[in-house]
Amino acid sequence: MSDRLDLDPLRKLRKYPHLEPLDTAIWNAWLDTDPWPDAVVAYDVHVGTVATVADGTPENYRRMVEHLSTLRIDVVVVRPGVTLVVEIKPSASLSAIGQALGYSLLFRDQYPDYPKPTPAILTDLSKPDTSWLCNRLNVQLFTLGRPITG
Repeated sequence: MSDRLDLDPLRKLRKYPHLEPLDTAIWNAWLDTDPWPDAVVAYDVHVGTVATVADGTPENYRRMVEHLSTLRIDVVVVRPGVTLVVEIKPSASLSAIGQALGYSLLFRDQYPDYPKPTPAILTDLSKPDTSWLCNRLNVQLFTLGRPITG
């Protein structure tokens, strides 16, 4: 895996790599607020350990294993001096916090040239206690404050 991201300007798209339709609706609603005018982004960022394959495995199978066995960050937002590792989750709860924290640690290990990543969650509505937990664990929580439907 490369240690550089393929970054694009932050703009709304009809479809994003790896995002489900409801995640896309939440992300686009967030982008309507013009949250980071100076940002660039990468979608579907693969992190983590690639599963091992047996010697002699054909190259196309090796690539498939690499593609399917790594974890995937929904969005990495890069701004001057800031890197956000964003998990987009409808009705965010504890699982989103764990994903954001884990992805941030893996990102920092695999992409050391970027500013220290901040774990972040983007959601339409969060479950009870999510805000308190995010605050205690230094996870940025961005909430639309209204339900989003696909």
